[in-house]
Amino acid sequence: MTKVLGFFAGALRFYLNKLAYKAPMANVKDDALLHQATSAFEYYTSSDEQGIFRGGEYPWQYLQNLVPQALGSAPQKLDYLRRELARLPSNVAFSFACSPNLQDADIIKAAFRKAGFAHLEKRTHLFKASKGQEDILMSIKSDMRNKIRAAMRDLELVPMSADEFFTFYEDNLNSVGKKYYFNFGIDKDLAKKALSQTPAQAHIIAVRQKGTSQIVHIPFDAAILCTGCADGFLKLSRITYRAHKHSDKDLNITPPHKHAIKFLVYEAMRMAADMGATLDTDGYTPGGEVLYSRFGVLETKTRDEYKRKTIYIPIKRGI
Repeated sequence: MTKVLGFFAGALRFYLNKLAYKAPMANVKDDALLHQATSAFEYYTSSDEQGIFRGGEYPWQYLQNLVPQALGSAPQKLDYLRRELARLPSNVAFSFACSPNLQDADIIKAAFRKAGFAHLEKRTHLFKASKGQEDILMSIKSDMRNKIRAAMRDLELVPMSADEFFTFYEDNLNSVGKKYYFNFGIDKDLAKKALSQTPAQAHIIAVRQKGTSQIVHIPFDAAILCTGCADGFLKLSRITYRAHKHSDKDLNITPPHKHAIKFLVYEAMRMAADMGATLDTDGYTPGGEVLYSRFGVLETKTRDEYKRKTIYIPIKRGI
């Protein structure tokens, strides 16, 4: 009951904010991945597998620099951002993540709340290589460093396409009986869009065991989809790894390397350093928190997230 009341209270505030700024009650009608924008920020809209319209910031750029500093006063900034939020379409479930280094965070929080968004705080981990730092590996805790070195001896980096990544991701979840917690089709479309940018705003790092790359049916061990860094952050957007299956022995498939993910995180740290970017774990699960803490060089930060739900009205795709 509390969630239902919260939904209707948010919907009421969303529409009252539109009325306050005489904004049209516009709806998105196209289910394709579309680029949208206000004067303050860019965002996408698309429909998920159930036909629900969803939207948010592009994965390669956090919401930041939302209000012009020339406005000066807090009331002016609040009014500006509320007006921009009033321009959002009415039938889209939005999820926006803000930069951990957000300016005017209190003003932005007030504007989103007045526009009917729920506010959440999410912790993430950041790593920024020191200027001129060449040997990142030596800065990592010794126990983790030794595990990464073991993986480096046994694994090799291999190319992987977006289609291969998401097939690998889905197969790994199915093998352990889990379902993905994100909008699979939308994420795949966004990844392809990021990879097609110039310069590319996504990078896939994958590994398999050495000496197997030319052998048919030998699977990848693990892969990471990194997005960014138009905003100065390189995010670990999606991480997946092969689970050990009893059938592997019959097929003469070597068990997955237990340190493959650690090796990939290290490679992402090196990539971020080469780009002059800050590596961002993009939030984390309880298991991820344990993993990242063992590196000893990742700083915990908090970012603001804003979400809005809509009434479930599936669309008829392709019409």
